[in-house]
Amino acid sequence: MTILCATDLLRRSDAAVERAGVLADALKADLSLMHVVPQIASETALMDELRLAGVQLKARSQPPRWTYETRPNLLVRAGDPAQIVLETLHEIKPDLVVIGA
Repeated sequence: MTILCATDLLRRSDAAVERAGVLADALKADLSLMHVVPQIASETALMDELRLAGVQLKARSQPPRWTYETRPNLLVRAGDPAQIVLETLHEIKPDLVVIGA
């Protein structure tokens, strides 16, 4: 089983990330946490945002914030969030999608 959890990395989305961790452990599923950085005109600014998002997602997926046995795969992508989520669904074909507020 595969689970995809899309997050905007805001506190309001923590519940979805937590639920994804609980489900992944309970179902012995592979878990991917994904964040999409909206497209920015400046390539330098976009690269900075992608790097920062990667750091934040990595911090979110490690102890002490991450208390689950399942270690998630981390995906940070750029573009229109809705479009990128749809593309990722077609790419990894998860059995379950968890999305926060």
